[in-house]
Amino acid sequence: MPSGKVHQNLELSLLPPLLLSLLLLDRALFPKIFHLHHYAIFTLAYLFSVYLLSPDLDQHHCEAKKNWGILQFLWWPYSKIFVHRGVSHHPLLGPWSRLLYLALLLLPPYLLLQQTLHPTPTPITNHLLQLLQLLRQYPSEFLLTLLGLFCPNWLHIALDHWNSQIRKTP
Repeated sequence: MPSGKVHQNLELSLLPPLLLSLLLLDRALFPKIFHLHHYAIFTLAYLFSVYLLSPDLDQHHCEAKKNWGILQFLWWPYSKIFVHRGVSHHPLLGPWSRLLYLALLLLPPYLLLQQTLHPTPTPITNHLLQLLQLLRQYPSEFLLTLLGLFCPNWLHIALDHWNSQIRKTP
């Protein structure tokens, strides 16, 4: 299979054509919904996904895991929960599994910070309602963030699939 560097290089090389496609699609189909900051959001989410949310995070030696530096140990449980090329390489479940895992990791520090800043307890439902309100308020930003997070994963999976097909042909 292609190395992590090969995956990263392919994903990075396809970022400009993807941005151009988004721009052309926006201009052709929508009444200029997206603004410059939308493309920045897509790009940042895309780069975050390329460097830190690879489908290969379930492997011991993974380029994205190395990018986490001293925090790479955080992905050890993920690698024990998910089998390589299983859910982690599913086009929809894979990225969601990593995003939910990351959210679960960030939840305790977030709640601790909230408790420190606001000693009166706030029910978790209030936090969820605030999040839903933000999503309703900024739907384009949310959509482009998800698209930016998912696209590199789809490219990674496609390259793995293509490589497997090439190896099978006699």
